[in-house]
Amino acid sequence: MNNSSMIERFKKSEMLYFHLTWVMVIMSIILLAFGYIALKFTFPAPAIIVEGALILLYSHAIHFIYGIYRLFYFRIKIKRQKTDIKIFRSIISMLLSPISAIVLYTAIIMLAFSGCST
Repeated sequence: MNNSSMIERFKKSEMLYFHLTWVMVIMSIILLAFGYIALKFTFPAPAIIVEGALILLYSHAIHFIYGIYRLFYFRIKIKRQKTDIKIFRSIISMLLSPISAIVLYTAIIMLAFSGCST
């Protein structure tokens, strides 16, 4: 594989990683709002939503570990080629991932407490 195709592939995957981070953040905020509404109006959250939130929580851990891999990959493979590629989006994604996981964990607690409201 030549260097330019490797660099282009890295740029595309960085944009995909960045967009995926924002989707995860938005989903965490939506689940937090749903958990708040479920607690406020005292109706139990459906089990499928709680299970989906747990799966999303585990995917945050995988997402963060993949971000660490991307940093090492950038440092070892891409940076050697003396290109002007920045890894700013990946660093922002790695910072947002734990914050989003904390928001999602709070949402899971709210959803679980709403199950006790019946």
